[in-house]
Amino acid sequence: MLSVSGDSVQREEVWPTEAHYGLPVLIAGGGMAAAYFALNCNNRHCHRFTSSTSLKWYGLTTVGCFALSPIVGGALVSLNERRELRSSEVAMMLGDCLLPIIGGLIVKAAYDANPQWDAGTGRARPWPIRIRSRRRRPARERGSRRTRGGS
Repeated sequence: MLSVSGDSVQREEVWPTEAHYGLPVLIAGGGMAAAYFALNCNNRHCHRFTSSTSLKWYGLTTVGCFALSPIVGGALVSLNERRELRSSEVAMMLGDCLLPIIGGLIVKAAYDANPQWDAGTGRARPWPIRIRSRRRRPARERGSRRTRGGS
């Protein structure tokens, strides 16, 4: 959303990290959905969702999405915005893993109603410190400890 006032143009944030929010959930959720269907469907026959096999694979792929989404999201936000993920962003990703599309919206509404839950998260990451590596001097500069002559 853009709001224009006079000479300045301001961009209002709709989502905290709109560009980097959907991609981790899409990658992890898509991969886990593909794994679910690959493991649950055999020879053109898929188990019913209420069967124990289907519920087992749904649970395991959901846990996989829980683990993978914050890792990918943290890497993208750290690379592009040089900060840590906020706890609300992680919770929205986990909500989308549990209930696709509406899970993140429910969690976002809860965090909007309680902003104190997100206090102190999303700190800026410091710039990397360059550590100078020790360059080894050539052997002739260090001095040789071996004696030539055998004694």
